[in-house]
Amino acid sequence: MRQLKIIICPTSGIVLPYIIDDIKISLERLGHIAVYFPLIEPNHTFDNDIAMKFIKDFMPDYVFMLGISGLIYQKGKPLHFLDEQKIPYIMFFFDFPIALLDKSKYSFNSLKAVFIWDKILKQKLEEQGYRNVYYLPLATNPHRFFPFDKVENLFKISFVGSIAEEDTLNTQIDKLIIQDRDLYDKLIISYMRQGGANIYELLENEYIHQRHVNSMDIHDESFLKLFYLLDAKLNTMIRKQVIYGVASKYLTHVFGTSSWTKLANKNILVNPAISYNIVLNHLYNQSKINLNITSPHLLMAINQRIFDVGASKGFVLSDYRDSVVELFDEDEIVCYKDRNDLLEKVTHFLNNDGLRSVFAKKLHEKVIAKHTWEHRVQHVLDILRQMEK
Repeated sequence: MRQLKIIICPTSGIVLPYIIDDIKISLERLGHIAVYFPLIEPNHTFDNDIAMKFIKDFMPDYVFMLGISGLIYQKGKPLHFLDEQKIPYIMFFFDFPIALLDKSKYSFNSLKAVFIWDKILKQKLEEQGYRNVYYLPLATNPHRFFPFDKVENLFKISFVGSIAEEDTLNTQIDKLIIQDRDLYDKLIISYMRQGGANIYELLENEYIHQRHVNSMDIHDESFLKLFYLLDAKLNTMIRKQVIYGVASKYLTHVFGTSSWTKLANKNILVNPAISYNIVLNHLYNQSKINLNITSPHLLMAINQRIFDVGASKGFVLSDYRDSVVELFDEDEIVCYKDRNDLLEKVTHFLNNDGLRSVFAKKLHEKVIAKHTWEHRVQHVLDILRQMEK
């Protein structure tokens, strides 16, 4: 493939800036030129004239962005900058793509392809009329996550992740109108009874039934608010249940937001959030069991944690998602079904160092062989090459 010149749109967050940086680094390792678009970095003001000169001087083949981070609208103009200048761009969604479902808010005239981490959401976008939608799982950077030569297991069981600040969350829930609060309560019960479900379809079906309409209205702000409140609440409930379950028998270290401190007891040691860039690799190396608890809005997909733990040659114990069995073999990763199964597997693998090492070694080999960001970026470039023919 010819050498491409690609503009990368910076993004914000805890992990996402590193993901977009790993994509940029992978492009460069594969022989392409990638530069950040400086005018949309934090604390920068977008200047159309400077942006035009930047584009003219660099002459990009594509712009890569996470989500909608590169859609810059200017006052009085109907199109965002990239559509206005007819610059082809690629969107990567590693979250729920509400923005793409609502075509009324944005123009997508020069959108060439969408890469999304969840196959169910791929179907949703295709139903909305989007073309060139491709499934692209997350991955890892083995230069950021790697095994240590000598490892001391400082932690038996660890979990890294956030939960909502429940007082704030409950205040938002209490502000819902009665109709939406009833729907919210019903959906929480339905989701937990089903042992996990498609949160989007669950809400969509109940929303249609309650509103007596034929289809879901994505423009309805109450729908969006309900979606995010449901996801935040369920994520918090599920993660607390898992941690409480493990801690009923074993000392468990949690690293994350201050919201965890209310759970702290003699078996739950709450630690501050740690840096994704450096410290997290140490933790994955130094934990006997790295727990993975997936957010509800990941319907089939698996999160970053599994790939990063694998690259670190750590052992991961995860809840189930369809993509786990699609991407990994049963001798590479261990999944738990429920609380009893979780405790049984924690006990089994804590008492079998050799077996943990076997799983960790095989997971590491698979991740390095097939699931790095260079693999993902090469797949994206292969698709773009086919589209250019």
